[in-house]
Amino acid sequence: MVKKKLREIDHFAVRSHRGILTDKNQRKRMIHLQKGLLGESEIVKLLKRFLPISWLMLQNVWLEIDGSQTEVDILIIGPKFWWVIEVKNYEGNFDYRGNRCYLNQKQFPDQISACRNRVRIVEHIASKMLHRQPSVYCSIVFANELCQVTTESEIDYP
Repeated sequence: MVKKKLREIDHFAVRSHRGILTDKNQRKRMIHLQKGLLGESEIVKLLKRFLPISWLMLQNVWLEIDGSQTEVDILIIGPKFWWVIEVKNYEGNFDYRGNRCYLNQKQFPDQISACRNRVRIVEHIASKMLHRQPSVYCSIVFANELCQVTTESEIDYP
């Protein structure tokens, strides 16, 4: 039996539909999650248009290893590599400096480290499935045309 994990946005949507989503911060979080899903759907449309049909594309994949759990926005499984894609639908200035992420000058969790962790988990799972270590790559895609991305130096990460 396949268990589908309900997403945070699913819980908010039900509560909103029932008229019991009254907390201002939770409504703000729901809007943030909705924007993220919109960005993801735009990137998925693009990928479907250009990726070879033989490649497998999975969305919102929950992975766990040694108690460490993460969600991958898009996972592409090709013949020679696996590709983790994280989609960000941020508006404003995204800045990565000193191994810290800032959006509109406010620090928030390090998205680069989060991607490294996702790749580590995907590598581990893929090597167990395939009995060999596939190449795993990660991309962060900024889907919002109103997002300006800057880094103080090149990010040392494939």
